[in-house]
Amino acid sequence: CKPRCNQDDESLIEFFLYDRTLEVEYEYEWDLNVTNRNSSATVSSGVVPQGPGISPLAHKIMCVPKGSCSTFFISAPNITREVVWGESPLNERVQLRPVYSLAMDNVTHRKVLWSSPASFGMGGD
Repeated sequence: CKPRCNQDDESLIEFFLYDRTLEVEYEYEWDLNVTNRNSSATVSSGVVPQGPGISPLAHKIMCVPKGSCSTFFISAPNITREVVWGESPLNERVQLRPVYSLAMDNVTHRKVLWSSPASFGMGGD
């Protein structure tokens, strides 16, 4: 296999996300930044679509300069669905429970079962 990053001066970041909430369509947003003393720059960002007919597993690969300070942010949407109780329709929040992990150079630094909207807008991981 060919290395995905320049092994001499780059670190490999891998982001995995798995979510089985398949009844509605929605997207997770994510952003990877590299910070130095004077500035912060986005290395990579995107969305992970979820819903019926979409794979519940996402895998993203990014490279960052070795020795750099990086931050990762992920956010979930606030999703509601209509539920009928008796004769009155109500809007109910859909609870998302994805598992996501972050690894750098094959070392897992974060693996989380995340419950949203209870922890809506998690960031700075």
